Amino acid sequence: MSNEELRSPTTGDVETDFPVLSAKPAEVLEPGYRASHAYEEEVLQSLGEQSVGAMKISYIESRPEKERLPESVLKILMDRKERGYRRGIDNDGRKVGLTFDPGAYSGVVSLAMARKLQAAGLLECVDAFYGLSAGGVNAAYAAMGQLKEGMDTYVNLMPDNGLLQFPSLFPPKSLKMDLDVLRQAVYEQHPLKIKELIDSKIPVVVGVSDLSNPDNPAKMFKSTEADSRNPNEFIEQMIMGCNLPFIAGSPIQDSEGHKYTDATMAWSSPVELAIRDGCTEVLSLANFAPPPQEIKTLKSKLATIVTGQVGNRYLEHHMSEEYKEDAKRQKTLWQITHPFKALQDALFDDVPYYPMYSEALARKDKIEHTYSESIFVEKGFGRVPAVAVERIYPPDLPGLPEILTADKRRLRVGIKAGRLAIRKALKSAQLNTDEAVAA
Repeated sequence: MSNEELRSPTTGDVETDFPVLSAKPAEVLEPGYRASHAYEEEVLQSLGEQSVGAMKISYIESRPEKERLPESVLKILMDRKERGYRRGIDNDGRKVGLTFDPGAYSGVVSLAMARKLQAAGLLECVDAFYGLSAGGVNAAYAAMGQLKEGMDTYVNLMPDNGLLQFPSLFPPKSLKMDLDVLRQAVYEQHPLKIKELIDSKIPVVVGVSDLSNPDNPAKMFKSTEADSRNPNEFIEQMIMGCNLPFIAGSPIQDSEGHKYTDATMAWSSPVELAIRDGCTEVLSLANFAPPPQEIKTLKSKLATIVTGQVGNRYLEHHMSEEYKEDAKRQKTLWQITHPFKALQDALFDDVPYYPMYSEALARKDKIEHTYSESIFVEKGFGRVPAVAVERIYPPDLPGLPEILTADKRRLRVGIKAGRLAIRKALKSAQLNTDEAVAA
């Protein structure tokens, strides 16, 4: 960076009081307008947060302010591959996350996408991996490059060993999910290299819903914070996030008494995980074709309302009585301090006084329509002002697997759809690159 670029916008003097850091300022700021996570941490340690704000203004305000524009995350990964980028060693001022959607058996689609990215040499250029529910298991398999084992778990191990037990009249049985089948797969049949993952410090972040903390049930577990002396604890944390309400049984309780259930009861999208963890760019892998853009039908609206209410009752049932009483006291205090809003709420008989599943569903519905564009900018979290997101959807092939699809033929259709989606996306990214070079 030249002296002209370092001149103060107010005094014109060259500012030279910046600390010596491992990442050069030009490397940090050129790709975007935000320092990398590692760079920020180093600055915080050396100067303290209050000083960092002034320092970043000195750097950034000398450049014209501009709104972040959408950019292809695939193209960023392709550029990294071309430069020989090394995860955890090189610093280009970005933190690129790869996210896997939830969806039980439909997760085979995003895992097939990841395998295609691996074949293209791009998976090694990703900085961190994120997932909700089954997507959390996908993230771990992808981080360790165990994509073949992961897909065989979906197509053969889980269907053959009865992950789902479907309902019947004779003998009478209800729909059940046996998470021990998943445990057997990731521990024994296709064991995750979990200790190697923890020791390598490759970031894998999974979401869960913490019913012991209803004020903030959206909790994340990170492989980088896991204890390598007890690596199986991180596997259990992933499985907690796969605990589908009702069909998988009651919430799972850990050794400290916390109760956890499926991640989607609190989180709306794994992109939320990545943004909260400080990613500047996110490549988001979907399991289903893009949602229709037309207005939702009355039938679909009613289905959403019923699903939300059923989820609300599940959460309410598993909350402690102590928490409910405390929440009621807080609500009473809020009503006293906000009398006009309380009067509005009084018009309704059943106003919830703690986070509800219906709220997560509403956010998810809004997100699905926001994410209809394949490349867009999402609002950041904390000091991250904006995040570039590229969303890859599978083609809407006949027989695309759904959440409870254990049919092997349809699961193979999902693998085909995932591969086709990445092939098309890579071709598009390369075509746009060629056009830009020609221009």
